[in-house]
Amino acid sequence: AYSIALLAKALKKEVRGDIRRRDLIPQIADSGQLPIARILNWYNDKLSQEQSAVVRTVSVFREAAFLTDLAAIVPLLMDEPHADDLLQDAGFLLRTRHILAELDVLGLVFLSPDSKPEQSTCDLHPLVRDYFYRQAVNPASLHEKAWDMLSVRTKPGYRPKEAAEVQKLVELIYHAIRCGKHEEAWRIYKERLGGYIHLGWGLADHPTGSRVIQTFLATAEHGSLNLEDDKLATLLLDGALYLK
Repeated sequence: AYSIALLAKALKKEVRGDIRRRDLIPQIADSGQLPIARILNWYNDKLSQEQSAVVRTVSVFREAAFLTDLAAIVPLLMDEPHADDLLQDAGFLLRTRHILAELDVLGLVFLSPDSKPEQSTCDLHPLVRDYFYRQAVNPASLHEKAWDMLSVRTKPGYRPKEAAEVQKLVELIYHAIRCGKHEEAWRIYKERLGGYIHLGWGLADHPTGSRVIQTFLATAEHGSLNLEDDKLATLLLDGALYLK
């Protein structure tokens, strides 16, 4: 399959070198006249139930996800009545990795080459993520499951300095917002990430800060962000500071 090469070309063509056109990406796959849409539709029709469940699970995560996290959500998309039992089954973890390897060969996912299955991570091309994410019937429930898992696995400390710990909190904020836990997302940003003072001024990680603010504001644009006006104003101010 040459889908990844085609995806990259389609992405460059649609964005036309202007990053401000990135908001058009989710609409690309909606147009049945575009080659990339026809290829994704073809894949969607040909994938097995397990393959479809796995790739849609990966699409729920904004960053590269660990195999163990993916395996905990996959059963929810397979209408599996014994989901909890599957999580205790080492064979199911290996089966999930095998499916990811199949999808990697097809060019639909990026699977890390780690020799230990539990340390494997998987990611998606943004265009593929947007396409399969829209296939989920109830994505909020998947985000809530991801929130529950990551809340337990994330270190309880404040003001992390290591990039890996920062990214875990950013992923946690993303899931919190997507499942309606807006106050929790706000507290993670202000108290644990330290807002602009720590993330922007202390760590000079402006790209990550901008990404977090955009996650909040994208929800606000749809009128579904339940935060007080002063908190929203703080987000807008921090967003402007990250862009300086």
